[in-house]
Amino acid sequence: GSRPARTLLYERNEYPSVGFVFPQGVRAETDAGFRNFRQPTDIGKPVYEVPGYSLEQYGFPAVGFMKSVQKRMQQVEETGEQRVVRVYTELCKAARERVEIVRGSLDKQIAIGSRCMDATEYDDQSTPSRDTRLKDSFKELALAFKEATDNRSVSAATRTTVESVLSGAISGEDVHAACPVEIAPGQKLTLGQIYASSLAGKLSNNPHDTLEMRWGLAAAPSAKAKSCPVY
Repeated sequence: GSRPARTLLYERNEYPSVGFVFPQGVRAETDAGFRNFRQPTDIGKPVYEVPGYSLEQYGFPAVGFMKSVQKRMQQVEETGEQRVVRVYTELCKAARERVEIVRGSLDKQIAIGSRCMDATEYDDQSTPSRDTRLKDSFKELALAFKEATDNRSVSAATRTTVESVLSGAISGEDVHAACPVEIAPGQKLTLGQIYASSLAGKLSNNPHDTLEMRWGLAAAPSAKAKSCPVY
């Protein structure tokens, strides 16, 4: 994304990322590739005259759209275990990426003092889209796990890890070892805790809220969030 401007690049290994659509790629060193829709000789032609033209994408059902597109474009079929592990891994990364973004918003609050963030600052530091995607990914994990479990295609180790997340587990050596999320020095949450807060709508995306409110550990909004504009 182009906002906020950061030197850190957040990568995703899920559809529609290039690495996931093209697992082998055309360049082994980057796992990247291209899917050519229009050859140079076809440039300038009306789209309906280009070989292979199709309106197929518009026929996919709205429910399960991404899954339908993935199945249509995939080069190898993803197993139930692979899907569960992929979604879980992305969730772990997404939760840890959110830590840095929330910390940035807290630093911004300190830097500007008592005044409210302007529209650009608010846009840079708030996380509505990220939080929605996180919640959707948790829902996908639950669905993927159910389907893999029904098909008996998930390993015992993966089952234990994912069940701890979906149960909202807050303690246990195995739980913390799986994906501890350190939201502040010495303060860790399990992915299960974040799952529970996310589905309950307790994660605050408002950059004027406190650390605890941003992570669903305290009720939002803060006094400052109430007094400042929401952009």
